[in-house]
Amino acid sequence: MPMAMFSLSNLLSSLSIVPSPSPPPPQPPPNLASLSIPASLQLPRTTVTGLAPLVTTRVPKTSGDGDITSVVWPSLANANIFNFFNVQIKVGDEEPEEIILNRFRRSVLRAGILQESKRRRFFESNQDKRKRKARAAAQRNRKRRPVPKTLTKHESPKNKDDEED
Repeated sequence: MPMAMFSLSNLLSSLSIVPSPSPPPPQPPPNLASLSIPASLQLPRTTVTGLAPLVTTRVPKTSGDGDITSVVWPSLANANIFNFFNVQIKVGDEEPEEIILNRFRRSVLRAGILQESKRRRFFESNQDKRKRKARAAAQRNRKRRPVPKTLTKHESPKNKDDEED
C-alpha cells in the first residue's frame, strides 16, 4: 500500500499545474589542456561518527514528461511524430517552374502526405475514422472497376420505333 501511495503521489506531482524549477544549464566540457591529473587520490574525510558524509547528486532526467503522457494517454503517445515521406521528382533542363511545382503537388497528393499529417496532428474520432476508411475503400474500388466501352453510332441499339418502320 505505501508503494501505491508513493507512485500515486509521483503521478499527481508530475501532473500539477505549478511549474517545476528548471534544471541548471549544462556546463561546457572543460578544455583538456586545463585538466591536471592529481598526484594522489583522497577519500572523503570521516566525521566524528566515523562515517563519510554522503553527497547528494541530482540525476538528470533522461526521459521527459512523455513517459507519463504515454501511460495516461497511450493513443496520444506518438501523436506529434510524423513519418516523413520522400517525394522525389526528376527535373529536366530548362523545365518551367510551374510544371515542376504542379508535378510535385501531384506526387505529394498521390502519396497522401497531407491527409496523413492532418490525421495524426488532430485527434480523429471514430466517426471520422470510419468516414475516411469508407472514402479510401470507395476510391480503391473505383480504380478496380472496369470502364464500360462507349457505343458508337453504328453500334447503338435500335429503338422499337426504328424497327417498326
